[in-house]
Amino acid sequence: MNVRTQRKRFGALAIQLRERIVPLSDAQLDYLAEAFEKISEGCSADIALALKHTAGYSEAKEISVEDRAKIIHWMFCAMQLPAEGGYGLNLEQATDAAMQLADGDWINPINADRFTYKDKNGNLIGQFKKYTYDTLQKIWYDGENQRFKTTYLSPIEVGSPYPLKK
Repeated sequence: MNVRTQRKRFGALAIQLRERIVPLSDAQLDYLAEAFEKISEGCSADIALALKHTAGYSEAKEISVEDRAKIIHWMFCAMQLPAEGGYGLNLEQATDAAMQLADGDWINPINADRFTYKDKNGNLIGQFKKYTYDTLQKIWYDGENQRFKTTYLSPIEVGSPYPLKK
């Protein structure tokens, strides 16, 4: 289980409960009942609620997945037609753009618009983790990253880099 995603899901559940927006789904109720049963039997709440990393998982791995998710999601969106909210880039252009945005500065080859990201001191700040061209291509074609090729990536999707909005 991805602990970072699980925490976001609990945040979403807390908002749902606090604002009484929608009744809990059967799946949510079943999950909570099972977790509370485990806790009542002496199981650690961290384990029962999947808030503790298990063997083979770590926060560093989860952050790595989020880094890949962010860049793949952006590339996919950038490849959409402008009428659909994208930039109309092909895969090569999207890969080049992601590499340049990792340094904080990109000029769109389609319309020459410039995108520059700077901190308060005027230093360029990258929007993505830096990867080589070959690595980005491998990430793009990796089957585990297919779920990030979407125009909407939910904050509670496993591996989503986006925070939960309140």
